[in-house]
Amino acid sequence: MVQDHTAPPQPKASIICLEGASAAGKTTLSRAIAERTGAGVIGEVWTLFERPSPEPQLWYLERQVDRWLLAAESAAKHGLAILDGDPFQPLWYGWAYRFAEFQSLSTMTSFYREAITAGRLAFPDRYILLAVDEPVLHERKRGDASRSRRNFAKHASLLRYQPRYFAAMNAVGPGLAHVLDASAPAATLAEIVISLIGPQHSTTDSLALFQQLADWLKMTVPKPANS
Repeated sequence: MVQDHTAPPQPKASIICLEGASAAGKTTLSRAIAERTGAGVIGEVWTLFERPSPEPQLWYLERQVDRWLLAAESAAKHGLAILDGDPFQPLWYGWAYRFAEFQSLSTMTSFYREAITAGRLAFPDRYILLAVDEPVLHERKRGDASRSRRNFAKHASLLRYQPRYFAAMNAVGPGLAHVLDASAPAATLAEIVISLIGPQHSTTDSLALFQQLADWLKMTVPKPANS
């Protein structure tokens, strides 16, 4: 859900995105940042929209664009918006599993390119990638009975692939993605993230970045980061 908090606006509107495996602490950190900054929090697709049955081919991609538009509106209002999850997630998620269960890379790149060109989507100003060991994720899941976390083991395995994608992103746009140790307290992480907002704010050429990442996904075999 979209959560709004009241606080003095940020000096310049920014959109940041928190990423990491399921149970890495994205939602908890989003709330901690929002409490300190007055930012709006834009939840994941499944928390914002009811999944239709049958599901249209591009429904999930279209909802990612809707999330971005909500984030842009919230940032204009509060000075800062936090995306709980990457609107471009289908790209690297599909890549990690060789697009066996998802839209093809060509379908997704066409969709995203059109959305960016139309001004309906862009890359966040900053990505924060929460790094955590896989055994810790399983421990956190066992300790949190409030969420079912469907397909948890499969989603947790993304830990092995996510770093390669975001490293490729930083090769194109240095400093765009920051990796933080998710074992630190949420309050500590929130202060670090807030320190990354403001003076370091930069404008990303989303279409150029997207094209280079799309080329990387097309040419790169999905292997775990440490293999």
